Amino acid sequence: MVRSLISIIVLYACITTGVADDAEKIEFFESRIRPVLVEHCYSCHSADAKDVKGGLLLDSRQGVMLGGDSGPALVAGDAKASLIMDAMRHETLEMPPDRKLPDNVINDFATWIQNGAVDPRDGDLVRKKTAIDLEKGREFWSFRPVQRPPIPVTDIPWAKTDIDRLIAAQQEAAEETAEVVNRAPQATPDVLIRRLTFILKGLPPTLDEQESFASAWASDPDDVMETTVDRLLASPHFCERWGRH
Repeated sequence: MVRSLISIIVLYACITTGVADDAEKIEFFESRIRPVLVEHCYSCHSADAKDVKGGLLLDSRQGVMLGGDSGPALVAGDAKASLIMDAMRHETLEMPPDRKLPDNVINDFATWIQNGAVDPRDGDLVRKKTAIDLEKGREFWSFRPVQRPPIPVTDIPWAKTDIDRLIAAQQEAAEETAEVVNRAPQATPDVLIRRLTFILKGLPPTLDEQESFASAWASDPDDVMETTVDRLLASPHFCERWGRH
Protein backbone atom coordinates (compact mmCIF):
# COMPACT_ATOMS: atom_id res chain seq x y z
CA MET A 1 0.00 0.00 0.00
CA VAL A 2 2.79 2.38 0.97
CA ARG A 3 4.77 1.49 -2.16
CA SER A 4 1.74 2.15 -4.36
CA LEU A 5 1.19 5.51 -2.74
CA ILE A 6 4.84 6.47 -3.24
CA SER A 7 4.68 5.42 -6.90
CA ILE A 8 1.58 7.56 -7.44
CA ILE A 9 3.26 10.55 -5.81
CA VAL A 10 6.42 10.15 -7.93
CA LEU A 11 4.37 9.76 -11.12
CA TYR A 12 2.29 12.84 -10.27
CA ALA A 13 5.49 14.81 -9.59
CA CYS A 14 6.95 13.79 -12.95
CA ILE A 15 3.78 14.74 -14.79
CA THR A 16 3.47 18.13 -13.11
CA THR A 17 7.17 18.81 -13.66
CA GLY A 18 6.81 17.96 -17.36
CA VAL A 19 3.75 20.17 -17.72
CA ALA A 20 5.51 23.04 -15.99
CA ASP A 21 8.57 22.51 -18.19
CA ASP A 22 6.45 22.57 -21.36
CA ALA A 23 4.65 25.68 -20.19
CA GLU A 24 7.98 27.39 -19.57
CA LYS A 25 9.21 26.47 -23.06
CA ILE A 26 5.98 27.73 -24.63
CA GLU A 27 6.29 30.98 -22.71
CA PHE A 28 9.89 31.28 -23.97
CA PHE A 29 8.71 30.81 -27.55
CA GLU A 30 5.89 33.33 -27.20
CA SER A 31 8.06 36.00 -25.57
CA ARG A 32 11.42 35.51 -27.30
CA ILE A 33 10.89 33.70 -30.62
CA ARG A 34 7.48 34.46 -32.12
CA PRO A 35 7.86 38.29 -31.91
CA VAL A 36 11.15 38.08 -33.82
CA LEU A 37 9.63 35.87 -36.48
CA VAL A 38 6.68 38.22 -36.90
CA GLU A 39 8.83 41.36 -37.08
CA HIS A 40 11.74 40.16 -39.18
CA CYS A 41 10.64 37.02 -41.06
CA TYR A 42 6.95 37.01 -41.92
CA SER A 43 7.27 39.65 -44.65
CA CYS A 44 9.25 37.13 -46.76
CA HIS A 45 8.40 33.77 -45.15
CA SER A 46 4.69 33.55 -44.44
CA ALA A 47 1.51 32.63 -46.28
CA ASP A 48 0.63 36.33 -46.44
CA ALA A 49 3.94 37.33 -48.06
CA LYS A 50 3.66 38.66 -51.60
CA ASP A 51 6.69 36.62 -52.65
CA VAL A 52 7.77 33.71 -50.43
CA LYS A 53 11.57 33.66 -50.49
CA GLY A 54 13.26 30.29 -50.89
CA GLY A 55 9.98 28.41 -50.49
CA LEU A 56 10.35 28.75 -46.71
CA LEU A 57 7.34 29.42 -44.48
CA LEU A 58 7.97 30.34 -40.86
CA ASP A 59 4.42 31.14 -39.76
CA SER A 60 3.58 27.58 -38.67
CA ARG A 61 5.32 24.71 -36.92
CA GLN A 62 4.92 22.54 -40.03
CA GLY A 63 6.54 25.19 -42.20
CA VAL A 64 9.55 25.55 -39.91
CA MET A 65 10.13 21.81 -39.64
CA LEU A 66 9.59 21.14 -43.36
CA GLY A 67 11.85 24.00 -44.43
CA GLY A 68 12.23 25.41 -47.93
CA ASP A 69 14.30 24.98 -51.06
CA SER A 70 17.49 24.51 -49.02
CA GLY A 71 16.02 21.79 -46.78
CA PRO A 72 14.67 21.71 -43.21
CA ALA A 73 15.05 25.02 -41.38
CA LEU A 74 15.98 23.42 -38.07
CA VAL A 75 16.75 20.19 -36.29
CA ALA A 76 14.99 20.10 -32.94
CA GLY A 77 17.53 19.61 -30.17
CA ASP A 78 20.53 20.45 -32.35
CA ALA A 79 21.14 24.15 -32.93
CA LYS A 80 24.49 23.54 -34.65
CA ALA A 81 22.85 21.41 -37.35
CA SER A 82 20.01 23.89 -37.92
CA LEU A 83 20.15 25.87 -41.13
CA ILE A 84 18.21 28.76 -39.62
CA MET A 85 21.09 29.40 -37.21
CA ASP A 86 23.59 29.64 -40.09
CA ALA A 87 21.25 32.10 -41.81
CA MET A 88 20.80 34.22 -38.70
CA ARG A 89 24.56 34.36 -38.19
CA HIS A 90 24.98 35.34 -41.88
CA GLU A 91 27.27 32.39 -42.54
CA THR A 92 25.90 30.34 -45.46
CA LEU A 93 22.71 32.39 -45.92
CA GLU A 94 21.62 35.80 -44.61
CA MET A 95 18.35 36.17 -42.73
CA PRO A 96 17.15 38.82 -42.44
CA PRO A 97 19.09 39.98 -45.51
CA ASP A 98 19.28 43.68 -44.64
CA ARG A 99 21.12 43.26 -41.34
CA LYS A 100 22.28 40.74 -38.79
CA LEU A 101 20.11 40.44 -35.69
CA PRO A 102 21.62 41.15 -32.23
CA ASP A 103 23.61 38.35 -30.62
CA ASN A 104 21.11 37.98 -27.76
CA VAL A 105 18.32 37.27 -30.24
CA ILE A 106 20.45 34.71 -32.08
CA ASN A 107 21.33 33.08 -28.75
CA ASP A 108 17.61 32.90 -27.87
CA PHE A 109 16.94 30.97 -31.08
CA ALA A 110 19.84 28.61 -30.32
CA THR A 111 18.42 27.99 -26.83
CA TRP A 112 14.93 27.44 -28.22
CA ILE A 113 16.14 24.88 -30.77
CA GLN A 114 18.45 23.15 -28.30
CA ASN A 115 15.52 22.74 -25.89
CA GLY A 116 13.41 20.97 -28.49
CA ALA A 117 12.05 23.87 -30.56
CA VAL A 118 8.70 23.80 -28.78
CA ASP A 119 6.21 25.60 -31.04
CA PRO A 120 2.52 25.79 -30.10
CA ARG A 121 1.40 27.09 -33.51
CA ASP A 122 -0.96 24.50 -34.97
CA GLY A 123 -1.82 26.34 -38.19
CA ASP A 124 -1.92 24.35 -41.40
CA LEU A 125 0.95 24.69 -43.83
CA VAL A 126 -0.23 26.94 -46.64
CA ARG A 127 1.89 27.12 -49.75
CA LYS A 128 1.03 29.54 -52.51
CA LYS A 129 0.85 28.08 -55.97
CA THR A 130 2.63 30.26 -58.48
CA ALA A 131 1.11 30.10 -61.92
CA ILE A 132 3.73 30.10 -64.66
CA ASP A 133 2.72 31.89 -67.84
CA LEU A 134 4.98 30.35 -70.47
CA GLU A 135 3.72 32.59 -73.26
CA LYS A 136 4.42 35.71 -71.24
CA GLY A 137 7.84 34.35 -70.35
CA ARG A 138 8.69 33.91 -74.03
CA GLU A 139 8.19 37.65 -74.48
CA PHE A 140 11.28 38.36 -72.36
CA TRP A 141 14.00 39.86 -74.57
CA SER A 142 16.55 37.06 -74.14
CA PHE A 143 14.05 34.41 -75.30
CA ARG A 144 12.96 36.24 -78.44
CA PRO A 145 14.49 35.58 -81.89
CA VAL A 146 17.31 37.89 -82.91
CA GLN A 147 15.96 40.61 -85.19
CA ARG A 148 17.54 43.59 -86.84
CA PRO A 149 15.92 46.71 -85.38
CA PRO A 150 14.84 49.58 -87.61
CA ILE A 151 17.68 52.09 -87.90
CA PRO A 152 16.56 55.65 -87.18
CA VAL A 153 17.50 58.47 -89.52
CA THR A 154 19.55 61.21 -87.90
CA ASP A 155 21.50 64.25 -89.09
CA ILE A 156 23.97 64.15 -86.19
CA PRO A 157 27.47 64.35 -87.74
CA TRP A 158 29.20 61.92 -85.40
CA ALA A 159 26.65 59.13 -86.03
CA LYS A 160 28.44 57.20 -88.79
CA THR A 161 27.43 53.60 -88.05
CA ASP A 162 24.08 51.96 -87.31
CA ILE A 163 25.07 51.62 -83.65
CA ASP A 164 25.88 55.33 -83.57
CA ARG A 165 22.47 56.11 -85.02
CA LEU A 166 20.69 53.96 -82.46
CA ILE A 167 22.59 55.69 -79.64
CA ALA A 168 21.91 59.12 -81.13
CA ALA A 169 18.18 58.39 -81.31
CA GLN A 170 18.16 57.39 -77.63
CA GLN A 171 20.02 60.56 -76.71
CA GLU A 172 17.60 62.72 -78.69
CA ALA A 173 14.67 61.05 -76.92
CA ALA A 174 16.35 61.69 -73.56
CA GLU A 175 16.84 65.36 -74.41
CA GLU A 176 13.14 65.64 -75.21
CA THR A 177 12.32 64.43 -71.70
CA ALA A 178 14.68 67.02 -70.21
CA GLU A 179 17.22 64.40 -69.12
CA VAL A 180 20.84 65.49 -69.16
CA VAL A 181 22.86 63.77 -71.89
CA ASN A 182 26.62 64.21 -71.92
CA ARG A 183 28.33 62.43 -74.79
CA ALA A 184 32.00 61.72 -74.34
CA PRO A 185 34.21 63.65 -76.77
CA GLN A 186 35.83 61.82 -79.70
CA ALA A 187 39.00 60.06 -78.55
CA THR A 188 42.25 61.20 -80.11
CA PRO A 189 44.30 58.78 -82.29
CA ASP A 190 46.88 58.14 -79.55
CA VAL A 191 44.11 57.26 -77.10
CA LEU A 192 42.38 54.97 -79.61
CA ILE A 193 45.51 52.98 -80.45
CA ARG A 194 46.27 52.51 -76.76
CA ARG A 195 42.71 51.33 -76.05
CA LEU A 196 42.73 48.88 -78.95
CA THR A 197 46.12 47.46 -78.11
CA PHE A 198 45.52 47.09 -74.39
CA ILE A 199 42.11 45.47 -74.88
CA LEU A 200 43.16 42.99 -77.57
CA LYS A 201 46.78 42.27 -76.65
CA GLY A 202 47.00 43.34 -73.03
CA LEU A 203 50.15 45.31 -73.91
CA PRO A 204 50.82 48.98 -74.74
CA PRO A 205 51.50 49.98 -78.36
CA THR A 206 55.05 50.72 -79.41
CA LEU A 207 56.06 54.27 -80.37
CA ASP A 208 56.24 53.22 -84.02
CA GLU A 209 52.71 51.81 -83.86
CA GLN A 210 51.44 55.02 -82.30
CA GLU A 211 53.07 57.22 -84.92
CA SER A 212 51.94 55.00 -87.80
CA PHE A 213 48.36 54.94 -86.52
CA ALA A 214 48.23 58.72 -86.04
CA SER A 215 49.61 59.32 -89.53
CA ALA A 216 47.10 56.95 -91.18
CA TRP A 217 44.26 58.35 -89.07
CA ALA A 218 44.78 61.79 -90.56
CA SER A 219 44.04 60.49 -94.08
CA ASP A 220 41.50 57.69 -93.56
CA PRO A 221 40.25 57.01 -89.97
CA ASP A 222 37.88 54.19 -90.94
CA ASP A 223 40.49 52.26 -92.88
CA VAL A 224 43.19 52.51 -90.21
CA MET A 225 40.75 51.35 -87.52
CA GLU A 226 39.81 48.28 -89.56
CA THR A 227 43.37 47.33 -90.51
CA THR A 228 44.62 47.89 -86.93
CA VAL A 229 41.93 45.68 -85.43
CA ASP A 230 42.68 42.95 -88.00
CA ARG A 231 46.40 43.17 -87.22
CA LEU A 232 45.84 42.90 -83.47
CA LEU A 233 43.43 39.97 -83.82
CA ALA A 234 46.03 38.13 -85.88
CA SER A 235 48.71 38.67 -83.25
CA PRO A 236 49.84 35.72 -81.05
CA HIS A 237 49.56 38.12 -78.10
CA PHE A 238 45.79 38.28 -78.66
CA CYS A 239 45.56 34.52 -78.20
CA GLU A 240 47.86 34.65 -75.18
CA ARG A 241 45.80 37.37 -73.52
CA TRP A 242 42.40 35.76 -73.97
CA GLY A 243 43.67 32.23 -73.59
CA ARG A 244 44.55 33.02 -69.97
CA HIS A 245 40.83 33.26 -69.16
